[in-house]
Amino acid sequence: MRIASIATTLPGAEPVRYRDATPLDGFDAVVWNPNALPAEYAPERADDGALTVGGSQAFLADLRRRRLELRALLERGGTLVIEPPRPATLRVHTLEAILAVPVGQALPLDGLVTEPARPRALRFAGGAPFRAFWEQAGDTLAPAVRLRAPGGEPLFHDADGSDVFGLYWAQQRGRVLLLPPPRPEHGGPYAAALLRLIEALTGELDARLPAWASAVVPPDERPARAALAQLEAERAALDQRIAAVRRTLQPLERRKLLFTAAGRALMDAVADAFWSLGCSVLQGPFGDTDLVIEHAAGGALAHVVASRDAIGPAALIPLDGWLASLAARERRPLRGLLIVNPHRDRPPAQRPAVSEELTTAAAARGHRVITGYDLLGLVVAAAAGRDGGRQSIATLLGGAGRWQGIPFEP
Repeated sequence: MRIASIATTLPGAEPVRYRDATPLDGFDAVVWNPNALPAEYAPERADDGALTVGGSQAFLADLRRRRLELRALLERGGTLVIEPPRPATLRVHTLEAILAVPVGQALPLDGLVTEPARPRALRFAGGAPFRAFWEQAGDTLAPAVRLRAPGGEPLFHDADGSDVFGLYWAQQRGRVLLLPPPRPEHGGPYAAALLRLIEALTGELDARLPAWASAVVPPDERPARAALAQLEAERAALDQRIAAVRRTLQPLERRKLLFTAAGRALMDAVADAFWSLGCSVLQGPFGDTDLVIEHAAGGALAHVVASRDAIGPAALIPLDGWLASLAARERRPLRGLLIVNPHRDRPPAQRPAVSEELTTAAAARGHRVITGYDLLGLVVAAAAGRDGGRQSIATLLGGAGRWQGIPFEP
């Protein structure tokens, strides 16, 4: 049986960091302390205490990935042991605000509510095989979180039976155990009892070697064990390198949303692009498709439009009205910027040219039009330090008509 331990120590288990690239699909059980998540992402915090934009994107991507992996573990009949999460949060940056994401949101469970509490005395309320765990490790437990859930079998109650401090919850073909941690000085007995419980729940207790059997190593087993230890060390180092490269690659790949996405995903990608070009970006005052872009070279009100077909001059109508509304209260005039992603379901090389009617109408009204793909070209050029990269932002914000962009080799 392969057991992964995330942010906790368990003899015989393979330690895995939550944010590492190591997948969980090869494990039969996972033991996890989600309360360690804030500490694991602490290096990504900005001065305001929230995760940086890049750190926020990495955390949210890790959260989605790990939730899917944990759900898959349960679907194939695995066991997930979780230390009940305290109601802590991680503050993450989004386009419009800083949001507090509860640690409990990382769990692959619905409807679980946790609250800080300590029982006056802990009382066992389950049956087999949990009774053996209680008899071996019950006096080592240090519960600090009470649980409320729409389902599951309570394992530990307060003395009066009012609060639940441990829960067994069947999920898909697998099972979730919400168990309080042990007191630090009793980690050994707790770990032994937990391993025994996981084995019993899988129904393979008699076929599994006890934990102490690993200490009996015949001479012909030693070379294989040494080779395995070396390979596992190399894999851990490689996993860390893979995770670092993935964190570097993720924001680079997200830029491709500029020519594939619509809606909020496209808006976020556009905002990120202009931030990378040295602009300040704010959500516009007129709805979900406008942004206010500020730069030393000038300011613009951007209207972001995506379509699976061509985009015509009608896309300029909202921009005209918004600019007229802002003209009365802005100290300096804002230019109109239409950012379009037409034919977004096709590869860029197969897309028709931008509508000539749109280009002509925009030039006549003093607005600039740029496609998401051309905006990506500008961002790539700026990141590479090429002439016409960051400098082109002045041309983009200061002119009218179609902005042709800076070509790059895909």
